[in-house]
Amino acid sequence: MNRGVLVRSYEIGVALTTIGLVVATAAWIRPDQRGVGVIVLLALVVGGAPMVIDAFTRRRTADTRADPAHPAAPFTTVVRLGSEPAEVARTSIILAQRIGPTVVVTTRPRALLDELGPAAVPVFVEPTIELAIRNAARAIETDAVIVVSASAFPIDAGARRAAGQLRDDVGWCTGRAPSPNDDRYAPRERELLAERLRSSARAAGATLWEPDATVVRTNLLVAHPIEPGRPWGAWLRALEDLGFRGRDLPEPIAHRAAPADAPGFWPSQLMRTRAAASDLAGASRTGPVHARMQATAAMLHELFAWSLGLWALVPLLIGWTGTFPLSCAPVVFVAALACNALTRWSATRLAHDVPLHPVHDTRGAAYDAPGSLLALPSALTRRVHRRRILIPDQPLLWFALALTFATTLLLLERATTSDTGANLAAGVAMVNLVVLWTFAIRAVGTRAWDRTVYRLEIDEPATVDGRAARIIEGSPTGCAISGPFADVEVGSTVTVVARLGVKTEIRAVVANRRTGSSPTVLGLALELDPDQRVEWLGALFATAIRPRVDARTDRRTPTHRTTRSPACPHGFAFRFEMLLVGAVSLFAASVLATVLLGYRPLVVSSGSMRPALQVGDLVVTTAVPADHLHVGDIVSFDDRNGTGELITHRVRSVVANGSEMRVETRGDANAVSEIWDVPNRTVLRRTVLDVPAVGGVISDLGAPSVRVGLLGAGAALAVVVGYAAIRRHRRTRPPFGLAT
Repeated sequence: MNRGVLVRSYEIGVALTTIGLVVATAAWIRPDQRGVGVIVLLALVVGGAPMVIDAFTRRRTADTRADPAHPAAPFTTVVRLGSEPAEVARTSIILAQRIGPTVVVTTRPRALLDELGPAAVPVFVEPTIELAIRNAARAIETDAVIVVSASAFPIDAGARRAAGQLRDDVGWCTGRAPSPNDDRYAPRERELLAERLRSSARAAGATLWEPDATVVRTNLLVAHPIEPGRPWGAWLRALEDLGFRGRDLPEPIAHRAAPADAPGFWPSQLMRTRAAASDLAGASRTGPVHARMQATAAMLHELFAWSLGLWALVPLLIGWTGTFPLSCAPVVFVAALACNALTRWSATRLAHDVPLHPVHDTRGAAYDAPGSLLALPSALTRRVHRRRILIPDQPLLWFALALTFATTLLLLERATTSDTGANLAAGVAMVNLVVLWTFAIRAVGTRAWDRTVYRLEIDEPATVDGRAARIIEGSPTGCAISGPFADVEVGSTVTVVARLGVKTEIRAVVANRRTGSSPTVLGLALELDPDQRVEWLGALFATAIRPRVDARTDRRTPTHRTTRSPACPHGFAFRFEMLLVGAVSLFAASVLATVLLGYRPLVVSSGSMRPALQVGDLVVTTAVPADHLHVGDIVSFDDRNGTGELITHRVRSVVANGSEMRVETRGDANAVSEIWDVPNRTVLRRTVLDVPAVGGVISDLGAPSVRVGLLGAGAALAVVVGYAAIRRHRRTRPPFGLAT
C-alpha cells in the first residue's frame, strides 16, 4: 500500500472519528447545562468541520492544469503601491523593472515614485486601485498582466509560462507566490496550508484569485473592469459566466516578501485574511457541489479563530457555574478531545503535504487569530471594506492580559464555593499566562530593533577595506559581513567589494558590530546610488533565492542568523505595555502558584472568627482529609443548610466513629457550635496563612460601581496607549501594503 492510500485512509478515519465525537457530545449534554453544552458542541463542530468537509469532498473534477506545450509569452507587471515601507516598495519595483515592463498604480502620490532612479515608471493615481488598474491596462502593450502588491515581484520564467497559457478562452492563470525571506514575523506553515486548500478548491472547480500570483489578459481588465470593494475572485467568476476559464500553474510565478516585524505583519495579515475569506465565501455559492464544499472548508480554515474563541470561553463558563456540562467524565472527554484535535491537525497537513511542525503551527495560529476573528464580517458580506482602525503591534498580548486578569479574578471568586470551577479556571489562567509571557518576550524582541526591511541569507565572499570577508546576510539597504573586524568601530565608513555580481565598490557605514563570537560580524548600511542599487538588488536576489526555493514545499535550508540593526527608542506605549505585562503577570503568577501547589485563597466575609480573622482578610487554605484534623485547626466546609457557601470556623473536637469522623466546630466570636459527621477521607480546607485586608480589596472589585470605574479607567488608558502607538507608527514606518 503506497503512502497516498495510507494518508487517505487515515484522513477518512479521523473524519469519521470527529463525526462520532460530535454525535456523542450532543448526546452527553446535561439537561440542566444546555447553555454551556451547546457552546461546547458548537466549538467542536466549528473546529472539526473544515477537516471533515475537505476529507469527504476533495477530488479533482475540473481541468485546470496548465498546458506545458504552450510557449512562454511576455507580460507587464502592475505594482499596487499601498502603504508599504518605502525601501520594500522601491525594491519590488526595481526588481520588476529588471524583468520587463512595469507600471505602478496607487490611490495617492508617494515621494518614492520620484526616487526610483534612471528608469522611469508609469504611474496611475486614481481614487480606487481598480480604476487605476483599468487606466493602466489601456496603456499596456503586452497581452498579459500580473498584478502584485508592492511587497512582491514576479519571477521571469514562471510568469512568462503563466502568460503563455492565456489562449483561446483562457482568461487567467494562477500560480504561487512564496516568500524569499526567512526572517518573516510569523511561521509559514499555516500560510502554506491555506494556499494548498485554495488550490484544492480550484482543482474541484472553484474560481479564486491567488494574491500576487494571478496573470490575466490585459484586454479583460479594460473591457470588464474590476468592481471596487469586492474580492477580485468575484471578478474572475463574472468572467467565467461570460465563457472564460482559468488555468493553474503549480510553480512559483512571483515572490512576496513577508513582513519581518509586528507593525508590518498585523495590518497585512488582517487584510489578506479578510480578502481570502470573502473570496472563498463567494466561491462557496457558485460552481459544482464539490467546488463549493472545498471553498467552504478553506473559508472555515481562515475563520479558525472563532472555534478557538469558543474553546477559550468554555472553561470560563464551567468555572463560573462550577459544573461540567456533559454527563461523561471530564477526564475522558478532555482526553478524547485532545486526541481528536491532534489527529485532525496531522491528517490535514499530511493530506496536503505540509510539514508537521506543531510549535510553528501554534505560533502561526496565535498570530493569525486577530485577522481570523475580524474576517467574519467580510465572509458574511463577501466584501472587503477599507481598514479604518489601527491594529496594535501586539493584539494578542493585550488579549492575553485581559483574559489572564479575568480568569484570575474568577478563580478568587469561585474558590469559595467550587473546587472544580477553581481548578478549571486555574488551568486556563496558567495557559493564558504562558501565552502572555510568550508574546511579552516577543514584543520586547521585535520592539527593540528597527526592522524596516527584510533580510536574505547568503554566503558569498567579499572584501572590506581590502580585508577578506564573507557576506552572510543581505537586505535591500545593507548586509552583514563576518571577518577579522574587531578593530572596526561602529559609525565608521568602509568600502565593500562584493563578489556576488556587483561590479563597483560600495561605500557603507558600520551600523552595528557583534564581537561575542569569532569572527566578528559587522552590520553595514550601504550607501547606494541609483545604478548601484539596481545592480545590488539583482545580484542579491539572484544569489539568495535561486538555490533555496523548493517549488513543492517551499522549505528552506537551515541558515545562520546574525545581528540586527541598532535599537530604536522606547516610547510611552512600549513602557506602559511592559509595566502592565509585568504587574498582571506577577499578580496572576502568585495566585496560580498557590493553586497549582494545592492551596486555595478564600476571602473572609463575616465576623464569626474575630479577633483571629477579620472581615476582608484573605486566608490561604490547603486540602486535608477529615481524619487529619486536630483541635485548634481553622477549617472551611460547606454550609450544612445548603446555601452553597463555605463556612470557616475553628475545630473544637474530633472523634473517630468507625469509618466517619464526628467534628465539632465553632466560630471564635460565636456561642453555638456545629457538630457534623463526615467520612474519614472527606477533603476539607485547612487555613495555613492569613493575609489581612487583601481580600476586601478583591471583593470590592466585584461591586458594580468599582467595575464601571475600572472599565472607564481601562478605556482611558487604551485611548492614551492607542494615540501613542499611532504617533509611533507615523514616526517610524507605515504598515505593509494590503493584498486583495
